Amino acid sequence: MKKLLLILLSLVLLAACQPTPEEDAVKQKDTVQMVETVLDAKENASADDFAAPVKEQMPGALVWDYCTERQGTHVVADVPITILSDGGFPLLRVERRQMKPEENLALAKAFLGTDTVYRLLPQEMTKESIAKEIALLMDRLADPSTDNPSWEGFVQEEIDEFAEDIPTRLEELKKLYNETDEGDVPDNPVWDGTIGDTGGICSAPVDHNAMVCDLMNFTAGRAGSPYFWSAEYSRKGNHAVGWNYNVKERIDPSRYDETREGVAITPRKAIETAQNLMDPFVKTRVTDVFWDSDEADIPKPEDRVRHAYTVHLMPFYYGDASGAYLDTWTQSDETGSFIYTWQREQISVTVNDEGVLHFKWNSPLAVTEVISENCPLLPFEKIEEIAKQQIDRISARDDFQNTTLTIRSVTLGLVRIAEPYEMERALLTPVWCFFGEWVRDDNPDMHMTSAGLLWPVLEINAIDGTVIDPENGY
Repeated sequence: MKKLLLILLSLVLLAACQPTPEEDAVKQKDTVQMVETVLDAKENASADDFAAPVKEQMPGALVWDYCTERQGTHVVADVPITILSDGGFPLLRVERRQMKPEENLALAKAFLGTDTVYRLLPQEMTKESIAKEIALLMDRLADPSTDNPSWEGFVQEEIDEFAEDIPTRLEELKKLYNETDEGDVPDNPVWDGTIGDTGGICSAPVDHNAMVCDLMNFTAGRAGSPYFWSAEYSRKGNHAVGWNYNVKERIDPSRYDETREGVAITPRKAIETAQNLMDPFVKTRVTDVFWDSDEADIPKPEDRVRHAYTVHLMPFYYGDASGAYLDTWTQSDETGSFIYTWQREQISVTVNDEGVLHFKWNSPLAVTEVISENCPLLPFEKIEEIAKQQIDRISARDDFQNTTLTIRSVTLGLVRIAEPYEMERALLTPVWCFFGEWVRDDNPDMHMTSAGLLWPVLEINAIDGTVIDPENGY
């Protein structure tokens, strides 16, 4: 039911923002025009035009208590407005960060706690299975095209990319074959940080049981393409905990120094541990801290390893202003067949008394162009007007009749939005995010809660006032 409401909401947010359906829609979303507007302001503005910090130009709180015009939906808000910048907001062009082998290797060493990192071979790999893989790769290398049955399921672009790594892989396999006796399982080879069909990375040269050695997985799209990169670490025996925890409680910052029965460290210590590990790779700020447990009851001391804090982190990419980057659920999708799926960036580190249990970093970004260090933003009164118009439109649909909308937080930060027909680039844009929950009056259990789950009820471009679809990232 929750997923259904999310889909319905994302479709609605594509609608226009005028108060009545008879009027023309807001201007068509046009990132090219938006960039031109920002560049014109940058060229023509004086040094004093954007001197005042954005915080000084915005109200301190959002207070709403009204009913929408067409359906009488009750809309309630009494929350502070959060501005995630002490100065202005930049407009940044970003792309997927393509991690270098030495960066992958450094990351693995930091989390595995070892100077030598090994590529985890499948347990079933024997001298016979090595020979079969060598034969398959030689067949693929002999005819790297879609006409070759051994490449079934691949498109030519993927084949060309994957084929580049085959000679290196063949060299490694032949070495393993010569060093392995009949019936034996070869030792894990030393890893050089290259991601292809890498699979798991581990801390043990011989141990092939992933449940009893420290393990990492690196992924870089299909056949090592730059469309997706992730790294995930799990400490020995704990691969089912951490990332798959059932979240029990979001920790209020005022309680960061409290301890819990079952986990002796404080949330603040967990945050410090997480950030110290990430600092060599990317500076971060904390977005959320959760108390995680797979049991409703307080754990016994011997079960402590299964109870911890998970710290969600957001990276800094461009000076202090990029600390405004919002970790929302916005992501580019295959909308209109002109853009590839590009997962949102996310860093999470799960920590307990014994250290880091689990770590995951999805889709890191790299800033490739600073379009403007300080963008001209619409006044909040205009944003508020657009928000109310859009809420009125949403509530007019049958799916949202007899509902109450409670806004839990309002934040101005940088959100990644897609550029049409761009598979590799996007824009980090100042965006107003309204987080909250939409509840049916006749069925309180049927609701969409975004506060704490990082899915905005509404996103509005702070530069041009266009409504952003959280599902498609544009």
